[in-house]
Amino acid sequence: MDATLTPKQKKRLHEVADLMLQIFQTLARMRYLEPEWIEPGPHDISALMPLYKSLNIDPAIIYLYSILPYLNEAAYRHGVDFYGGGEFVDFRDRADVEQGRNPMHDREPEWMMRPWMTPLSAIGNHCIALLYDAKLHVIGIYAQLDVGSSDPNLHEGAIFSTENEAGERIYFRKRDGIEQPCDVSEWEKQANGSGNDSEDEEEDNDGDDDDGNDDEDEEEEGGEQDEEQEEDINHWDEMDARPAGKVLRDIIRWYHELFEIPGDGERTGDDWDRDLVEPIYRKHGWPREDFDGDAFLVDKMRAEAIKSAKEDAEELLQQQESLEAQLEWNKKGEESAKLQRLEKLAATTTVDEEWVVRWEIWQAERTTRNLQTRLKEVERSISAGGGRLVVEDLPLLELKHVEMKLLQTKHDLEQQKKDAVDPQTRDEIRSLEKQLAIYEKAYTASLADAERLCPGKAPLELDPGEKTGGLNYRTWSEELGRRIAEGERAMAEVRLWIAQLPDGAVKARTLAEDAAEAFKKSIESCSKTRQNTLDELEKHLRESSGRHSYFDQTMSPSTILVSALALQALTGAYAAPGTKLNAKAVRPDEPPVFDAKPFPTNGTEEPYIPPHVDSPHFRLFLGPASETGAAEGLQPLEAAYDCFVGVLGWNSTGLSIRDPSEPYWKTEFFMQAEMAGGFSGLAHYGVDTGRAWVQLLDGVLTAPSLTVHELGHVLHFHQDNSFWGGMVNAQAWAEAVANWVADTYLTSDLCAASRAKHNQPIGQTVFHIYRTIGDSHLTIVDATNTQIGNHYDAWPFFHYLVLNPDNWHGLGRDAVLTLIRSTPAGAPDETPLHALERVLDGTATVREVVARYWARMAYVDVAHPQALRAFEENKAFLHRSNFDKVAEGRYRVRPGRAPRYMGASMAVLVPVSDDGAGTVAVHVTAAEAGASLVATVAVRDTASGSVRYVGLDGGVGLVDILAGEEATLVVVNAPEVLLKYDGNNLAGSEANKGLDYSFTVIGATVSMY
Repeated sequence: MDATLTPKQKKRLHEVADLMLQIFQTLARMRYLEPEWIEPGPHDISALMPLYKSLNIDPAIIYLYSILPYLNEAAYRHGVDFYGGGEFVDFRDRADVEQGRNPMHDREPEWMMRPWMTPLSAIGNHCIALLYDAKLHVIGIYAQLDVGSSDPNLHEGAIFSTENEAGERIYFRKRDGIEQPCDVSEWEKQANGSGNDSEDEEEDNDGDDDDGNDDEDEEEEGGEQDEEQEEDINHWDEMDARPAGKVLRDIIRWYHELFEIPGDGERTGDDWDRDLVEPIYRKHGWPREDFDGDAFLVDKMRAEAIKSAKEDAEELLQQQESLEAQLEWNKKGEESAKLQRLEKLAATTTVDEEWVVRWEIWQAERTTRNLQTRLKEVERSISAGGGRLVVEDLPLLELKHVEMKLLQTKHDLEQQKKDAVDPQTRDEIRSLEKQLAIYEKAYTASLADAERLCPGKAPLELDPGEKTGGLNYRTWSEELGRRIAEGERAMAEVRLWIAQLPDGAVKARTLAEDAAEAFKKSIESCSKTRQNTLDELEKHLRESSGRHSYFDQTMSPSTILVSALALQALTGAYAAPGTKLNAKAVRPDEPPVFDAKPFPTNGTEEPYIPPHVDSPHFRLFLGPASETGAAEGLQPLEAAYDCFVGVLGWNSTGLSIRDPSEPYWKTEFFMQAEMAGGFSGLAHYGVDTGRAWVQLLDGVLTAPSLTVHELGHVLHFHQDNSFWGGMVNAQAWAEAVANWVADTYLTSDLCAASRAKHNQPIGQTVFHIYRTIGDSHLTIVDATNTQIGNHYDAWPFFHYLVLNPDNWHGLGRDAVLTLIRSTPAGAPDETPLHALERVLDGTATVREVVARYWARMAYVDVAHPQALRAFEENKAFLHRSNFDKVAEGRYRVRPGRAPRYMGASMAVLVPVSDDGAGTVAVHVTAAEAGASLVATVAVRDTASGSVRYVGLDGGVGLVDILAGEEATLVVVNAPEVLLKYDGNNLAGSEANKGLDYSFTVIGATVSMY
C-alpha cells in the first residue's frame, strides 16, 4: 500500500496524522478527553483492505487511515463531540468508512468524496466536518447546512473594503473570523499584488505545486485528469480550503485561545457550553503549563449543578414561554386554516362530508383550548409561587445536584464492579473512579459553602431515583398522572362529541372513535409506565429502609409515616411537621380538684361569695331558677373536660395562658335570668388574666349541646396564644370549633369513655342538614348573621379533618388542635385554611381537601350515623333549586345558589336507562375564564352505603353508574390561592362572589323536582 507513495506524500500524510494527534492531546489537556481514550497510529487495517478497495479509496487515504489517531470505545460511551460539534471518526469501523464517502449525507453523486479525499471528522447532527484533499494537501471546513466554507480563516491576510453607515469607505482584514481594521495603504499593496501570506503557504506546502504532487506526477496524469473533469463534475473539486497544516495548527491555537470550546454538539449537550466553561478555564490558568485540570473539573461540576438548579427552579417559566409560543404559532396558522375549513364546510353536500369537516374544526378548537388550559394551569402555579428561584437557597440547590451526581456515579461504579472481567469494563471502572474523585471534591466544597451561606438549613432531600439514574420517580409519576388525567378528559370530550352525531355521519364517527381509541391506548401506556415508576420507587425505598414501602413514605424522610391509621391508633397524634402535641395534656402535677378563684374582699374580712355549686374543674354560680339540677348540669362539662383534656390532649382550662405554671383554678359559669342579644350562652375572655369564663341563661343547664358549646370556646381560648376568636379573619370560625367540640362530646366514640365515666348518655347531634348541605353554596364559613350564615353549622368540616378518611398528611384525631396551634399568634389576616395549608406541608392543596370534604358530604360519608340518618330522612328535599335547565342535557347554576369561596353546589344525576345504570359523561364549564373549580361525582351503592368518588379533571369525565347506585355531581368554588377574608363582613368580598358555571350531562338527567 505505502510502496506506491512518494516520501513527500508520506510526509504530508504524517503531518495530518501528527497534528490530529496534537488536537486530541490538547483536548485531553483541557480535560475533555481522557488520555487513555486516545489510540495513536499505526493501526493494523488489513481486515478492511477489501472494503477500501471496493470503494476505490486512494492508497494515500488508506495509508492515512492506518496512521490517524482514533478514540477507543470508552470515549464513545461517554458521548463526546469533535471540532464544531461534529463527530470523531474511526476508519477501522466499516460504517465510518462507508459514510466517509458521502460526508454530507447527500443523494446526488457530485457530493461524493473523490478517491483521494476523506473526512477527518463527521458532521454529526448538522454540524461541521473537516474534509482533507490528499492531492492538494488542503483541508476544507464545511457544515451540512451552509452553502460555503465554515473556515473562519479562509481569507486570512486578505483585505476587504466596504462602506460604513456614514458612507465612508473602510478597510479591514479577517483573522479567526474577526474583522480587524487596517489602513488604505495595505489595501493598495494587496491591489498591487503584495502583502499576502504567500511565504507561510509555501512553507506549509513544502514548496510543492498547488496540487500537492511532484511535477513528473502531474505530467503523467494531466491528460487523464482533463478527460475525467469533462465527464465527471464533483462539488469538492473546487472546495474552498487552506493548506492542511495551517488549518490543523489553527484549530490547536483556537483551543488554546478559547476561540473554540470543546463539545458544542448533541452528545455533550450543554455540559460544555461556552458560557459555562470559558470563565472556569481562564480561572485555572488555561493554556499555561500550570493549568489545574482537577480544579477545573471540580468547578465545572459545581457550575453545572448551579445551572441545573436554576433550570429546575425556573421550569414553570420555561413551560409558560413554550406554551405562549405554541399558542402564538397556532393562532397564526389557524387564521387561514379556519377560513379554509369554513369554506370547505359550506361546500359539503352530504351529512357525512359536513360532519367530517366539523370534526376537523372541533379538533383544531380543542387543540387551542387545551393549550390555553395548560397555560392557565402553569400561570396559576407561577402565581402561587412556583417558577421562581430563591437565591438564598441556591447553595442548597447546588449541593443537591452535586450530591445527585456523586451518588449516581457511586451507583454506576458499584454496578460495573459486579462484572469487572473484560477489559472494557475495567476501563470503565477506572474512568468512573476518576469521576468519583472529582465529584467527592466538588461535594466537599459545595457542602462547605452551603453550611457557611445557609446556616441552620438542612440539605435538600433527593428522590431515590435521583440517587441512581437521575429520574425523580415522584415528579415523573405526577407528570404521568397529569397526562393520564389529560387523556381521560380528552377521551370524555371526544365521546361527548360523538354523542351528538346524526345517523349519517359515518366517517366522522369513525374518525372520532379512532381518536378516542388512541387516547385510550395512550392512557394505558402512561398508566403502565406510571405503575412501573412507582414499583421502582418502592423497590428503592425498600432497599434503603429494609421495611418501609412507598406508600409508607410519601412524606419527606423527616416525617415518614408508618401508617396514618396505625399512628393514630398507637399514639393518638397525627400532627403537622414542627407541631408538638402531647399524647396526654394532663400534667403529672395537675390536682384532681382545682381551687376556686379567690374573690375580692372589698374591704371586709371575708369576701361575699354568691350561691354556687362546685365540681372538680368548674364552679357554677346559681341564678334565681338554676339551683335544682345544678350539680347534674356540671357532669357533661366534667365529661367533656375529661375527653378533651384528659384524652385528646388539649391544654387545661385551669391554667392561665399568661402563666401556664400554676395555680389551677376552676372555670367559672354564671347563670343569668336575662342575657343581652337573645343569646343563651356567652363565653368571655380575660385578656389580662389569661382565663375564660361563661354566662348561661337560666334553664339551659340541662342542654349539654349549649353548655359544652360554650366550654368549647373556653378550651379554644386556652390553647396557647392562637385563639381564633381574637383574630379578625379567623373569628368567624370559632363558633364552628365550639359546635364541633359539642358534637364530638355528644356523639363521638372519641368521648365515649369519658361519657361513661361520668354516667352521661350519648347525645343528640347538632347537625343541621339544611344549613350544612342545603346551603352548601355559602362561603365555607359565613358569619354574616345567624339567620343566613353557616358559622355554627360549618363544624362538620372539622369532623372530616379529624376523621381523615382520605388520609391527608398532618390530619387525624388531633387535627383541630393542630390547626389552632399552627396559627401564628396575632395573625389578623389569616384564616384557618391558611393554617391547614401549613399543616398539609405541600403534600396536598387546601382546595383538594375541601373538594373531597364536600364530595363526601353529598351522601354524608363521614362516619357520623346521626348525621347520615338526618340526610336519609331529608335527602328528597335537597338540591331542588340549584339549577336551571338551559337546553337539552345542559344546566346552569342559579345565581343565588352559585358556590361562593370554598362552597359547593350539588346536582343529583339520574341515568336515563331503564335499570338506572350506564355511562354518564359530564362536562363542567365556568362562565369566567380562569375561574377555579373542582368537580367530583360521588357514586353511592344504595344497598351497602359505600361511596366512591370520580374526579373530573378539568371538569370533564366519564362516570360508570351501576344498577342500584345513585350519583351526585359536586362542584366546588376552590381557587388555588387562598383568600384572606373576614367571615363577619362579607359584603363586597371576593369570598362572597358566586362561581357562575354550567354543565353538560349525557346519559343522565338532573333531578330538579
